[in-house]
Amino acid sequence: MKRGLFLILLAVMVLLGKSETAQAAVATIDLQAENETVRVDEEFEITLWINVQPAAGESAQAAVIGDFEAYLIYNADVMEFVTAPSCITGGAGMLRISDIGAQASQGSRTYVVRFRALARGTAEVSLDSRPMVYSYGKNTAMSVSSNVLILPVEASKDASDNANLSALKVNPGKISP
Repeated sequence: MKRGLFLILLAVMVLLGKSETAQAAVATIDLQAENETVRVDEEFEITLWINVQPAAGESAQAAVIGDFEAYLIYNADVMEFVTAPSCITGGAGMLRISDIGAQASQGSRTYVVRFRALARGTAEVSLDSRPMVYSYGKNTAMSVSSNVLILPVEASKDASDNANLSALKVNPGKISP
């Protein structure tokens, strides 16, 4: 009898209970390059742009960016880190972004990182699997998505594109196994 009464009370509480789903703002991180391609020995900039939209039913205040933490991964064989804002440190293929205590930014924030192209190939830049963008004041983590930037690195401007052989000479001498 007690068990039946308990189940009835539980069912009533579930039916009458108020269901709330917590939703937070959504952050999109876009990695962009100033040019479509770069050349060896040239410096170039990568811009990390954070754009935040409030969740359905939230005020614009929910889209205010507070702290930001992430790791930026890049191909160190093709490019090297040159400079960035002081909240970005590291090198050798990984930069740590730790913008804690940052001034509030309504809707968007940007970071510019400067690199130098070292060798021909493909410069790939991405964020680690879990970048953290926090809402200002509430300090709640937002849902975050980001892209991968792929940037071709071509030979330097002074490199010759002439691959023709103009002469071939044999040097006299002994050949031994």
